[in-house]
Amino acid sequence: MNAVRSRISPGDIIVTAAVLVAALFLLVFRGFASPDAGYVEITVRNRGTERFDLQMDREIKIESNGITLYVIIEDGGVWVGESDCPDQVCVHTGRIWRGGEAIICAPAGVAVTILGGGGDCDHVAG
Repeated sequence: MNAVRSRISPGDIIVTAAVLVAALFLLVFRGFASPDAGYVEITVRNRGTERFDLQMDREIKIESNGITLYVIIEDGGVWVGESDCPDQVCVHTGRIWRGGEAIICAPAGVAVTILGGGGDCDHVAG
């Protein structure tokens, strides 16, 4: 009959500590491993796609389907600062900065999508 071990050995402590250190390292590494992406892609229906560097601040005026949007890229993020679309969902979405996040203005046919970075999905529909 095998005896059940009731004491914690030094080996148990070492293995437990190693697992905890590895888990902590992965959490910290994932937190600092580029949660911010490097580019934003703006697609306008029937006109194609343009890519912009998120590190270069700018304001982009987009006119599509009789609607005017002002897309603002600043401090590694992007948002629609102003739009004359009827429902303002694109404006209310707010600032995005992580890979896979997107802002959609359906009436204008405009999609603003962050590329790369720490996102775990291909696209986000909002």
